[in-house]
Amino acid sequence: MPQGQEYVAEALVLCQKMAEQLSTLEGLGKAKERLVAVADLLQAMEGRFFLRSKLCLPFARRCKEEAERVETALAAVSAGAAPASVEEALRALELAAHTLDERSQMQGMAIT
Repeated sequence: MPQGQEYVAEALVLCQKMAEQLSTLEGLGKAKERLVAVADLLQAMEGRFFLRSKLCLPFARRCKEEAERVETALAAVSAGAAPASVEEALRALELAAHTLDERSQMQGMAIT
């Protein structure tokens, strides 16, 4: 079973790869900047203790799944689909990343 750090690393690689690919697609507004912001957020939390615990698994897995969903939506847009699916998937990825960031800060949590 993958650890939280592995899920975050995979999501980070996907975000960076997709941000590079976005220069070839049109009509996606600020999607590239948003992906870069998510990648920066994921990179900032890579060393946190929370990601080495099993508590993070659902949140870290969700980030990876949402990054894969954005990748699928981008592939559909490059094949001719409407960019609305990218916006929805990107919003879900941002929410998942921010949730993981909040949880990984472990404010108010005591480890005994």
